[in-house]
Amino acid sequence: MNQVLAIVAAVCCIGSVYGYPSGAPTGQCVAMTPQSPHPAAQTGTSPYQITTNASAGYLPGQTYSVTISKTSSSSTDFKGFLCQVRQVGQTAAFGTFAVRDASKAKTITCTSSGGAVTHMNKDTVSQQTFDWTAPSTPLGVGTQVEALCTVVQSRDVLWVQLRSPQFQELAIPMVATTAPPTTLVSTTKAPTAKASTTKAPTAKASTTKAPTAKASTTKAPTAKASTTKAPTAKASTTKVPTAKALTTKAPTTKAPTTKAP
Repeated sequence: MNQVLAIVAAVCCIGSVYGYPSGAPTGQCVAMTPQSPHPAAQTGTSPYQITTNASAGYLPGQTYSVTISKTSSSSTDFKGFLCQVRQVGQTAAFGTFAVRDASKAKTITCTSSGGAVTHMNKDTVSQQTFDWTAPSTPLGVGTQVEALCTVVQSRDVLWVQLRSPQFQELAIPMVATTAPPTTLVSTTKAPTAKASTTKAPTAKASTTKAPTAKASTTKAPTAKASTTKAPTAKASTTKVPTAKALTTKAPTTKAPTTKAP
């Protein structure tokens, strides 16, 4: 009787451990495997693949996609999954997830809230895509990261930590030093109505004054008498003879000294 109870308990336990119909528990964040005992992970070629659209690299704070898909249309659909992004060689989840279809997937806390994503129910699916956002704080240009997913096909068949191609952190683009044109006034002002620095001629007298009515420094001849006086009515120094008697008197009527006989 005790053996029967033990077998029943074991079967129930196995069903709950491997099924996880409502998603993987947070206790499996590091190993990404069902709790022991569990079937051995498959070692052959996986019929599933993990891809991202960040193959060229990622920028801090930016969002990218992570996808689980079948490698062939003939591959069997899967029932469960647990996905994280990690730095290569590390066990802590890196960045945060967001689901696109809440009826198929949900996020759980691994390292931080939303650090991992898992299935929501036991429905089989052929593909699942999630959004992953890189931490806003840079780790350093060239830091290598990868997406990892454990995919459960059935109770006894699963692949643990399937990896995407690695991708690295990119340098944050520098802001251009030359800003695009804005509505600010240009430093070179357009010509305005303001007078030119070279003033146009005005009514103001030129510095070289034009001749005016002021007498020239060389005076023109005036009515003033010449220094050489013209002859006047003044008597000549040689007097003209006047009516004064001559010094030689004329003969008179005086009788002769010899008397008549």
